[in-house]
This record gives sequence, structure tokens and C-alpha cells, in this order.
Amino acid sequence: MQNENNDQPVEDKFPDEYLFAVSTKSPWYADIANYLAIGKMPFHLSPREKRRIVHNSTSYSWINEELYKEGPDIIIRRYVREDEIPEILKAFHDEPRGGHFSDRRIVYKIFLLGYY
Repeated sequence: MQNENNDQPVEDKFPDEYLFAVSTKSPWYADIANYLAIGKMPFHLSPREKRRIVHNSTSYSWINEELYKEGPDIIIRRYVREDEIPEILKAFHDEPRGGHFSDRRIVYKIFLLGYY
């Protein structure tokens, strides 16, 4: 039995495996939060888009590095980041008064506790 030992380098580049671009999408509230936190607008926005951010930011507040929104019922609620949603839903489901309620009932309970 003959043992062939090829010491040639392995070709690890394949034509279809090139990364052309990486893009991340900012959350919808990013421009409002940045405007409230530091008072600056992204330079690439048009004057109309900048006016829209200023107008939309009137019902939001930036407090202790958290975004809050004043609702039509004059209650100020903390904006929940996407990474917090599963934890909050689990807490509402597992609490002593929790359970398998309809989605509207759970959202209502979450709003009552001051989340947006």
C-alpha cells in the first residue's frame, strides 16, 4: 500500500464566497433618540427629514439613557428595545396573575405598567 503525502496548500478561496457589503438597519427611533440625546441630526438627511424628526420628537423624552414617549392618555411610557421584548413577555406570562391571555390583553397589561 502506497501512502501519498501531498504537501500542497489547500485552496480555500471559492469564487462565490466573497463578502460584498455588510449593512445594518438602525431602529426606527435612532434619529429621534440621537436628536434628543445630543441635539444633532445626521448630516445626510434633507431639510424636510430633519423637520420631521424635530416634529416627531416632541412627544419623546431621553431620560437616563432611555427613550420615553408620552401617549395620548398623557402617560409617559418607556420604549422597549427589541432585545427586551422576549423577557417582558415571559415575565407577563409567568407572573402569578399571568397566563394565556389574548395578545391584546397582554399588550394592555404591558401598557398599564408603563412600557411602550
